[in-house]
Amino acid sequence: MVEIHLNTVFTKEKMDKILGNFVAGGGGNIDVSWKVTLDEAVIAQGSITQYGYSPIRGGGRSGLAIGSFSAEKGNEYTLDIVTKNKSIDWNQADPYIEVGLHPAKLEGYLVLQIFGLLIVSALGIVLMVMTLIFFVAKRYKKHGSDPGYFNYVGAERKNRKISK
Repeated sequence: MVEIHLNTVFTKEKMDKILGNFVAGGGGNIDVSWKVTLDEAVIAQGSITQYGYSPIRGGGRSGLAIGSFSAEKGNEYTLDIVTKNKSIDWNQADPYIEVGLHPAKLEGYLVLQIFGLLIVSALGIVLMVMTLIFFVAKRYKKHGSDPGYFNYVGAERKNRKISK
């Protein structure tokens, strides 16, 4: 995910002017277009006017999510961003770029980890039950179906005297 964040956060009215008011349906005074290249070939591109915008506000951060692209480990990508500034406030906000893993991917990895943990736990329980069944069956095979065997063994242990 490609995001532009602002180091300086202004009043809500001024931020609406810069970033736009997503709820009211109005774009801000900034037009951002971007493209990602790999070995001179464009692999992804977009713009706020083409695809809309997604303002980021909260947790002490403000900015715009301007798009996303798929990347592979080991490749070097070039990100070009062009802004058409309609407001001097944009430069005063001291913008910077962040490229990171899309939150949906993180949620997907978390789901996979939880699912894996559940499978490992279920297999552990099944293994414990199978081990218990194995030992009970082994003992049953050795002593037959004598229903009093377990009671006899218990009584024998209770009546056993300890000799010195």
